Amino acid sequence: IAEGRLKDDTPVQVSENAAGTGGTQAFLDGGQSYTLEQLLEGMCIASANDAAVALAEASYGSEDAFVEQMNKRAQELGCENTLFENCSGIYTEGAYSTPRDMAKIATELTKHKRIADYTSIFMGKTIHPDGRETELNNSNRMVRFYEGADGYATGSSPESKYSGVITARRGDMRLICVVMGAPASTARFADAQQMLDYGFANYTSRVVVKQGEILRKKVPVAKGTPREIDVEVFDELRVLIRKGDEKLIRKELEMAEEIAPPITQGA
Repeated sequence: IAEGRLKDDTPVQVSENAAGTGGTQAFLDGGQSYTLEQLLEGMCIASANDAAVALAEASYGSEDAFVEQMNKRAQELGCENTLFENCSGIYTEGAYSTPRDMAKIATELTKHKRIADYTSIFMGKTIHPDGRETELNNSNRMVRFYEGADGYATGSSPESKYSGVITARRGDMRLICVVMGAPASTARFADAQQMLDYGFANYTSRVVVKQGEILRKKVPVAKGTPREIDVEVFDELRVLIRKGDEKLIRKELEMAEEIAPPITQGA
């Protein structure tokens, strides 16, 4: 969507392969068309595996091609101990990951703020082309019962037990916790609540530099045109710090006295 290849109202024909995906489903009709947004809702609210496969096929032509992109992106994000074998999360023997890698992926996901608009919904519905309705129930009960919780996903299988990537935002601070291998669903959420409670009680978020803030004026550009530029902050820089330690924050700008071209925005 960000690349402009797809839009919310793009019609997606659900293949029989996608419709036949096991596990949690939105019970999509094979051979019928749904909008991209409907599939996003099914995947984000109810963890619908059939919607995930349909979206994968719409994005890259096949689930295998999409999974290849998943693994490539995971490596780019620094996930050193993760291997995906499908896009649904259905248990397979060769797939694996770690809490740290899942946290890295979730952190990247926070940049796509609209996703939380879907993952924060506790109950929704899919209206099928023939008028049939399917209720979408969010298995992440934290979005209903925990203050500020708005995502992201849960999962379970007999082999990997109960897992969850849970995020909550209060004020301008967002925390992410990852639970894996919990013996029961209730234990998963109890662990998540304990971690989030600890984080909100003991830590705070502070802006170190603001977006657009000028850090240094009239920096010389070697043999460049113009000969001088102002250096400004491309994106806000925020730090998480233990409450009471805010006074320990120090700012120091390190850069060359003269910049060599070429110079690009965001560099």
